[in-house]
Amino acid sequence: KKITKAFLGPKYMILRSEFREERKKIHTTNKSIKKILLTFGGIDSQNLSKKLLPVFDETNYEISLVLGPSYKHTKTIRNISKKHQNITIYNFEKHMEKLLSCQDLVISSGGITTYELACLGIPTIFIPTEEFENFTASSLAKKGFGLNYGFWDNDTQRMKNMILSLDDYKKRRNMLDSGRKIIDGKGLDRITAN
Repeated sequence: KKITKAFLGPKYMILRSEFREERKKIHTTNKSIKKILLTFGGIDSQNLSKKLLPVFDETNYEISLVLGPSYKHTKTIRNISKKHQNITIYNFEKHMEKLLSCQDLVISSGGITTYELACLGIPTIFIPTEEFENFTASSLAKKGFGLNYGFWDNDTQRMKNMILSLDDYKKRRNMLDSGRKIIDGKGLDRITAN
């Protein structure tokens, strides 16, 4: 107890160096939403990948869906995506920072990706799957980064309305700035300096 140091809070968040490098390349957000990425962690235990696809029926968004390495419904998702020319499936993308950085909006659960998105400043709608994710999403939203949908309740119209509410350049620009202030990617440097 006498020699233990605790580094708590977002300023000490440790992220891969690739996110800090990628963040330098992002300076603005597009005027309107065209590209949306969905990502729900390595397992996606609640199968949000499938449950959210109906939100994008009859829309013109370019949808990217990242499936984690332990996701159990890949075949089903691939069959659904064949019916939609606007959906691209990625299996556990190695360079996630590059894929995230070119999106206008991301819909994500509340794990580590949450912090990566804040560091990059990519506007986000959170759908937490655990209580701790809900806490994280709510905390970030209160600080100006992201919108917290809350636990998924199959209300596709509510999700569509949230997406439309973010088709506002000023709101997304403010999210970009807020996220980057919360997580600057220098957490490891701060820890090793102590």
